[in-house]
Amino acid sequence: MTTLRVEHQCPQCGAPAVLEETDRIFTCGYCRVSSYLLQDGCFRYMLPHAAPEGRNLLYFPYWRCRGMLFSCGPDTIHQRAVDHSLPAAPAACFPQSLGLRSQAMTLRPASGGNGTRFISPAAAAPDAVLDFKAHFRRVLPEPVHVDALVGETLSMIYAPFYVDNALMDAVLNRPVAQAGPAEEAISDLPSAGADWTLRFVPTLCPNCGWDMAAEKDALSLACPGCRTLWRAGKDGLKRMTCLTLPDLDGFTEGRLFLPFWRITASVSGLPLASYADFARQANLPKVLRDGWEIVPFHFWTPALRLSPQGFLKAACAMTLAQPGDAPAGELPDGRCHPVTLAFTGAVPALKILMAALLRPKNRILPRLAGMTVSVKDGLLVYVPFRETPHEYVHSRFGLCIGRNMLRLSRQPRG
Repeated sequence: MTTLRVEHQCPQCGAPAVLEETDRIFTCGYCRVSSYLLQDGCFRYMLPHAAPEGRNLLYFPYWRCRGMLFSCGPDTIHQRAVDHSLPAAPAACFPQSLGLRSQAMTLRPASGGNGTRFISPAAAAPDAVLDFKAHFRRVLPEPVHVDALVGETLSMIYAPFYVDNALMDAVLNRPVAQAGPAEEAISDLPSAGADWTLRFVPTLCPNCGWDMAAEKDALSLACPGCRTLWRAGKDGLKRMTCLTLPDLDGFTEGRLFLPFWRITASVSGLPLASYADFARQANLPKVLRDGWEIVPFHFWTPALRLSPQGFLKAACAMTLAQPGDAPAGELPDGRCHPVTLAFTGAVPALKILMAALLRPKNRILPRLAGMTVSVKDGLLVYVPFRETPHEYVHSRFGLCIGRNMLRLSRQPRG
């Protein structure tokens, strides 16, 4: 997957800056003011143009979707990273893809101007995700019992055009369609109001006013002053609840706390309310103990971006471990990896976890597509890992996460 470069402007001093598409924290290199980027709905960007002076520009919308695609076949679970764009409105005269332009060019937040027209997308974001899933499903190896798009990031990119005896690509100033039929088809397309406002929220703790430093792609902000955790909401920063598992190994140096989502959900037609239920459904090589019937079962997934293989491995290990230690405190006392995968992005992985862990597969897999997973609760839990030269290790849970995997997951890839 590649990361888009987006041109921004500091709201405090006006200095220019170029960020990555996944960046949510903007720190100005001149005035040093940090802000959290917020926009209603998805983020919207526009390609730069080279149109002659005086041309009325027409911007056509494309959805761009990135994430991890999992598909479960009879014998294995396939996983891969996906990055694809699709037209957001029906118009045969426009190109069906952005090609490599969104990766090769620096974008700007979408905004209107004199003589500029934005074509309105034909579907809302949830329907666009369904379109991407249908598109990806057509290229999955058959047969597929269940598939899931996990950690999806949806954005909209507007490409510039204008009409001059033909429909012209305003990036290269080349025709893409004859003006007559194209102009008639374009005139019937509804326009969108360019009233999107990109808000910059200061990264100051709403509780104590402390400056909350954070990595640029973080979805959470931790206050070192009052030890609270915050996330972005529609009206600004919202308080987050988090818990921390105790470090029973006693390591204090070389320790890193990694965030996980602990998800409570019910599954139609399958008892998975307790740890005893899970032990039976997963055919664990354990003798059921007294009290397991009242121990609740939880799904666990990473709350950070990893490779698809690393994500599934970590989710399976934590779900099998079912940490029973009573979580202590809120923010951990030590180094914390920021949350980079939203709760809503992790939920689609639950059926894939069931496909990977439950037995026997010939009984579970054919039923997965018809099962309904109802999420009841989600909680952020920090888990302590011991740092080694090459990995972060949790020996009791049998989980190792490579240091390079964490480092590369936070860098743009081309």
